[in-house]
Amino acid sequence: MKDSFFEIHMDYFAPGLRSDFFGEGQDTVVSYDEDGLRFTASRDSRDPYVRFEAVRMMDFVLKESAPEDADELGALVLKVRAAHPGFCEVYFTCGDIRVPTPRASAGCMVYGTGDWEYVVCDLSAKELWQGTLTDAFRLDWSGYVRAGDSMVLSSVLLFADAAEARAYAEEMNKARRPYPAADEPEPETAEVLTHRAYYVCLREKRLISAPHNILTSCGTLRDAVRVCDSVRMLGYRVCDEAGNVLYTPYSLLECDVLREARYVTEYVRAHGFRYGDAPINPGIDNRAGLVSCDRLVCWALYRLGFVDQPFTQGVVVSAFPAWCRRMGFEQLTDIRSLRPGDIMLVRANPKGYPEHTFLFAGYTDKPDAEPGYPIRAADPAAPWDPSVRELYAYRYDCGSDERIRAVQPTAERLFSGANLPFELFRPAATPENCVNWKRYQ
Repeated sequence: MKDSFFEIHMDYFAPGLRSDFFGEGQDTVVSYDEDGLRFTASRDSRDPYVRFEAVRMMDFVLKESAPEDADELGALVLKVRAAHPGFCEVYFTCGDIRVPTPRASAGCMVYGTGDWEYVVCDLSAKELWQGTLTDAFRLDWSGYVRAGDSMVLSSVLLFADAAEARAYAEEMNKARRPYPAADEPEPETAEVLTHRAYYVCLREKRLISAPHNILTSCGTLRDAVRVCDSVRMLGYRVCDEAGNVLYTPYSLLECDVLREARYVTEYVRAHGFRYGDAPINPGIDNRAGLVSCDRLVCWALYRLGFVDQPFTQGVVVSAFPAWCRRMGFEQLTDIRSLRPGDIMLVRANPKGYPEHTFLFAGYTDKPDAEPGYPIRAADPAAPWDPSVRELYAYRYDCGSDERIRAVQPTAERLFSGANLPFELFRPAATPENCVNWKRYQ
C-alpha cells in the first residue's frame, strides 16, 4: 500500500451503494446515519452480524490506488461508537477452495461508553493459511445484544502493518473514557482467563467451565496452530483468552462434527455400550446402552443441532441417503473432494441401500499395525482407480463391538474389500435443518 493506511468513510456508501457491499444481516437492521452506518438489533440475539464484502469494497473505493492483492492487508481498524459493550469481530476465510479451508476471526472488545473507539482486527496471521483473503468477511458487532441496541460504523481503515494499526488505535483511543470496571460481563460470553495466551481447545466459549477442554496454551499463535494441526482429527481449534476463535484446521462445522464424534465414541466406550439396534434415537435417550454405525453419525449430528430426526431408533443406515437429501446436505460425486466430517455410506446391498456408514476424519499415513499392506498410499488427488483402496484415513465408526471398545478415531484403510463408496454427503447448516445454524454462518 502506498501510505501506511487508507481510510474508507462509510458516508461514501449512500443508500444506493450500501446494498452492493453490505449484505443481509442476522437479527440486525442496517440504516444510514449522519456519522456512517448504524446497525440496530431487531431482537434479543446472541449472534447479530452484518456481512460486508470488504475486499470488493476496498477495490471499488481505492480503484487505481488499491493494493494489487488483499494479501497486503495487515489489519483493519474499525471506527465505531456504541452505547453498550461487546465485540467487533471480522470473520474471514483464507486458502485455496480446492483444499480444506480454515476459517478465522479477529477482533477486539468494544467498551461501549458512547465515545468513538478504534477497534483493531489483526489479519497478520493469515500467512499461516498460505492463501489470500477471500471476499467473505463478517462483522459481528457484539456477543449479546438486546432489541434496540445499536452501533455506528464510521469508517474502515486499511493497514499494511498490524503493529502500526495497533499503535494508531492506541493513540486514537486515548480520548475514550475508560471501561467502567463495575460493569458485569454480558451473558453468553466466554469466561475471560487472566493469562493472555493462545489456547488449543474444544469449546471456545466454555474455556473454564467445560472439563478437559483446554489441551494446552502457547505463547505464540504459530505454536498453537502447530499443536492444533497435530490433533486436527479430534476437533480442536485455537482461541484467545476471551474465547475468540483465531484458527481452525477445517471449517468450524467440520471441527464440531469431529469433536462431537469423538465425544460420542468416548462416551459409549466409557459406559460399556454394545453394538445393537437402539430402540430410541440415542441423541434423545441412550439408556438402552446400544449404538451402531448409523446411530453414531446421527447422535453426533443431533448434538450439533440437526435435531430433525426420527424419535424411534434414529436415522438407520438404509434411510441415510434420503435423510441427507431432505436435510439439504451436499452430495459428493468425486472421492477426491472428501473433507473431514463427511458422512461415508459404503457397501451397497442388492436392493440399492448402503449397509454401513462412518464419519471421515481426514487422511493419514499407513498405520504400523498393518505391516503386510503396501507401504505406498494412494494420492488423494489422483483420479479414481482401484488403488484408492490403499488410502489410509482416520474414521469414527461404531459398526461393531470391537470398534465401540476402540479408542477413536482409528487409522485404517479408507476402503477395503466390499466396503467401496456408495454415497458421500457433507453436512451443511441452514435455518431449515439446524437449530444452531447461526453458529456456522
